[in-house]
Amino acid sequence: MRSSAASFGDPYRLGAASDEVVVTLFISGVRTKTLPVKVWDAIFYEITPILPAISTVIILASLVVLTPLLLVRRKA
Repeated sequence: MRSSAASFGDPYRLGAASDEVVVTLFISGVRTKTLPVKVWDAIFYEITPILPAISTVIILASLVVLTPLLLVRRKA
């Protein structure tokens, strides 16, 4: 069951995540494209498997980093 604090933070996380794309769209130069800009372009202009591949890599990297931390925390 989710706590009320976690539910309260959901809109903030959504706003922070969408703000990252907007900021990088304005900051990135013509010749360089950051990952959020590439993902944004892939959503609207391309039909390629790059977006699911990037999402899978990000999720797996998060799991690889966080799973050992969770196991250590449970043992303590």
